[in-house]
Amino acid sequence: MPMLISTADSIPGHRIVEMKGIIHAVVQKAFSRDPEFVQLAEKKFSLLPWVKFISDDATAGYLIGKANDLLMHRAGELGANAVISVSYQFDVFWKIGVTAYGTAVIVENVEDETSAQTTPQS
Repeated sequence: MPMLISTADSIPGHRIVEMKGIIHAVVQKAFSRDPEFVQLAEKKFSLLPWVKFISDDATAGYLIGKANDLLMHRAGELGANAVISVSYQFDVFWKIGVTAYGTAVIVENVEDETSAQTTPQS
């Protein structure tokens, strides 16, 4: 099953079977389009795997996408297959980054269980 992500506290058609924990991600603009500067910033914060620096010309949608990627990666490290209750905080004034929070969970597909229960056994 692919990693699922939702701003809701549940995922339609799925049941939460285990909570893995609260996770977060930070995506910041590096104030430079110079790839060497971005790499230096990444290296300086390498002990913080939930932080990602990107070039200065990124759009808000790109920032959200990268934050989602980091959340899903962190959830996978915890053994989760979904992230629920995702929320985003933007640096609206400076427009330099986004912080995302969510809960890593393991979910099961309820539809699979329903079809298995209604399928006649031989």
